Amino acid sequence: MDRNATTVRRNAVASQKALQHYLASPTRSLPALAYEICIYLADCYACGDIKRLGFRLATIGRWHQTNEFPDPTASPAVVALVRQIRGKPRIRRKEKLQRPPSITEIKYIAEAMQHRSNTSSDTRIKKTACRNSAIFLISFWFGLRIAQICRLRAKDINITETTLTITTDYLSGKGGQPRLSFQLGRLPALCPSSALENWLRYSSKLDGYLFPRTTRKSLPGPVGSRAVQADLKRLMGSSPFAGVSTRSMRYSLYFFLTEIGWTRQKILETLPFYGRVPSKTRIGNTRNLRSMPSGHSGISAAELLSIESVLSNSCSRQSALD
Repeated sequence: MDRNATTVRRNAVASQKALQHYLASPTRSLPALAYEICIYLADCYACGDIKRLGFRLATIGRWHQTNEFPDPTASPAVVALVRQIRGKPRIRRKEKLQRPPSITEIKYIAEAMQHRSNTSSDTRIKKTACRNSAIFLISFWFGLRIAQICRLRAKDINITETTLTITTDYLSGKGGQPRLSFQLGRLPALCPSSALENWLRYSSKLDGYLFPRTTRKSLPGPVGSRAVQADLKRLMGSSPFAGVSTRSMRYSLYFFLTEIGWTRQKILETLPFYGRVPSKTRIGNTRNLRSMPSGHSGISAAELLSIESVLSNSCSRQSALD
């Protein structure tokens, strides 16, 4: 299927969902009058959340035009109401805070993906598990967002016998996006270098993105971060842990280091991805969450000492232009 046909199919699906959103209430029907569209807007967009508002109205208007009915979305009353909704400040709903995974949960997820890679007879599942394992461990140790890692290119990494260096655009505390290089040595446990090497053995020759799509290969580009997040969410859902989010991985590393005796100052001086001071409010709220597991189950004392040594001696950050 070529790219144009795929785009047409996606637009058709999105248009159908927009019509279903309008018809979700039993009091609404098509064709509609202008006052019915105004009631729909008041019901669904009174809080100021205008996400997909324009597309849904355009879809409703297109349906009327296609079926030779007058377009109610073009009436002055609807246009004026839409203008008022767009100018209204959005009321943001406060999202429930989810704690980051502990080192025990990090190890569980990494071992689950490794087990799936070793035992599955499906080559595609093997490659997906290897890819997501590498993305997951890089996100944990380097403090990068999964979306950032998915967009890495093969030229952005450098693996040696002792270190892994990643170069990427990094969102700084001042709002800029400097291009920085992060370096980390090899670790005795949960090693991102080993996971990345395992992925490179499974993947074909890479001349573009480091993590290309494993499905719909006709579409160029990297794997979507949502696909990786969905896979991690399924793993966490089948685990004995609950209420965990993989979107704050840098705080997972922060709490792991505080548990083994690191001070806040040492963490800020050592870990290269803290371009600014981590949120004290976020850290405090995370500590106050109930049933937050602690400890470092499954990691031996010798491995902990080795991890501390590697983090202290090999972590670095520098400008990519240096």
